[in-house]
Amino acid sequence: MSLRASSKPARGLLLAVALFACSMPLLPALTCAHAVEAPEEPMARAGRRAQAAAAIRRRTSAPRPLPAPAAPVRARLQAAGLAATVPRQQVLSLLVARERTPLSGRDIYRRLDYAVSQITIQRMLGQFEAAGLVERVTQSDDRRSYRLRA
Repeated sequence: MSLRASSKPARGLLLAVALFACSMPLLPALTCAHAVEAPEEPMARAGRRAQAAAAIRRRTSAPRPLPAPAAPVRARLQAAGLAATVPRQQVLSLLVARERTPLSGRDIYRRLDYAVSQITIQRMLGQFEAAGLVERVTQSDDRRSYRLRA
């Protein structure tokens, strides 16, 4: 009998022995720890930047309550000809709550608990300024801040 003729049954037998050896913890030479090892947690391998991004995703997964009543803010946005999206309502409601106190884009970003990106906030503030809802205030440290237009 040649080796080729018996190769298929031999493969099956080897596979059965390998599976049996993997299921037997008493055989240290034939253990298959590498095959049954759980993959590393992604956070264990990730650096500080990835951990911070994951923390932000966890914080922003739940809807955020608006600081001011939504109906007057929504009406202001619609009167200015802007769509009343949730991020716009959040930014404008912060400005309404602070009334005449100027807030920078970074301040708004922090107060919204990083729920809306900084660039989106800056774009919205530019749209609000063009629509006449807010006015730009340049402070002594050349930081652009915005406050609600009276």
